[in-house]
Amino acid sequence: MIHKQSINQPLFPEIEWESPQNIRQKGELLIVGGSPHGFASIANSYEYTSKAGIGHAKVAMPSSTEQTVKGFIENAAFLPSTPSGSFSKRGLTDLKSYAQEAWGTLLAGDFGRNSETASLIEGFMMSTTGKIIITKDAADYAATSYPRPILMRKNTLLVASLSQLQKLLKNANFTDNIRFEMSINETAKLLESISKQIELKIVIFHHNHIYAAIDGSVSLTPIALADSGLWQTKTASFATVFWLQHDAKEFEGITTGIYESLR
Repeated sequence: MIHKQSINQPLFPEIEWESPQNIRQKGELLIVGGSPHGFASIANSYEYTSKAGIGHAKVAMPSSTEQTVKGFIENAAFLPSTPSGSFSKRGLTDLKSYAQEAWGTLLAGDFGRNSETASLIEGFMMSTTGKIIITKDAADYAATSYPRPILMRKNTLLVASLSQLQKLLKNANFTDNIRFEMSINETAKLLESISKQIELKIVIFHHNHIYAAIDGSVSLTPIALADSGLWQTKTASFATVFWLQHDAKEFEGITTGIYESLR
């Protein structure tokens, strides 16, 4: 089923009313990412998830960034780095331990290109059963290295560009695929069909709309063109928080998170 959400009125106003007030009920989130070459996605995710109402957020970054970010992020843990400063696969045990303490893990991006980092991300995704949110270059790793398992992994939300989703479906040898020339309605109908066949929850941007596709339900939310270049980290952050806080209403929660991210 396809639903259209106004920029002035959420589809599911009851979700806002049902949002928890007690800090313990607002959730624990682990945010992972960063490298010596960039950590804006991490800092922004930390800020946005706080605005969205997460109870407590912890950040995990490579140890090479510790001196640079010290004082900017209150609650940070630093995992082993490679000689080039990216995440080392030696940090997998610690990463899994941190994730077990959280309601979900946001792989926020700025990982950079590194074979050990790829091994860390793959090992983490394939060996944990908790909720994972994938966005930015974490989505590129998923599409390249293990597309089919990601499509069929439960408790997983992908917030990606149209080209990233296209690549993921192609590499998984999926029969249907998104095309750039598709209209808004064609895209929504195809996402409706695709989401019935996979476990992955999908959020993408196309034709100035943000689409959420979950188990055969699709929502469309218009977005101002001026904001289109900044949508991914903010949308992922708000969708993450509302998903974690509304576990029994995943589609409604994620759709409302999208609405809140545009306010």
